[in-house]
Amino acid sequence: MKGLGLGFVLIFCVSSLFGGAGFYQDAGNYQKVVFDFGSGNEWKRLDTEINDQDFGIKGSSDTWNLIGGEAFVWKNNGSDITSITLHYRVYKDGSSPGAYSNINYSWQWNDGNNQRWATTDSSIDLLSSVNSAGTWKIEFYLSAATNGVDCDNPIYWNNSGNNYILTFTADIPVPVTLTNFTSVVAGEFVNISWTVESECGIS
Repeated sequence: MKGLGLGFVLIFCVSSLFGGAGFYQDAGNYQKVVFDFGSGNEWKRLDTEINDQDFGIKGSSDTWNLIGGEAFVWKNNGSDITSITLHYRVYKDGSSPGAYSNINYSWQWNDGNNQRWATTDSSIDLLSSVNSAGTWKIEFYLSAATNGVDCDNPIYWNNSGNNYILTFTADIPVPVTLTNFTSVVAGEFVNISWTVESECGIS
């Protein structure tokens, strides 16, 4: 039985191997983020409902707001957790990802040595920086600041360093600019020619 108990800790806790604090998941508590797609809050688990998931096609008229999320942590042996932050960034597939933006969680409750931290007070438009058609990604991870007693500072929930990444397809019309327009009258006819320029070049 001891072997099974140790296996459970190694699977579900992210911290130093024998540290005094870490993130955890169990049958009812999971690391989640919450979105609003225009019809109310929808909670999504980072590990199973965010990571490697395709969120479909999003157009310029769609709504996709990041509202916040929740995290579950434990602490022992004098360790303390002082803050929890959700880190996220939106970028086009194949481009260089930019800096992360952050949402800070608030402490909600203690259950023995376990804690819940969460917020649902944000309303961040995740599509505001999407400016071209193609495949886009949203990347997430969690960090927790600690007092450094018998544990690392900070500690992370980050998919073993790979973070949690979803994809979606932006369905945005490619802008077209008219760069040249000429007309020549030939008897009863008018010959018209033009050149347009898009983000892909001149056509």
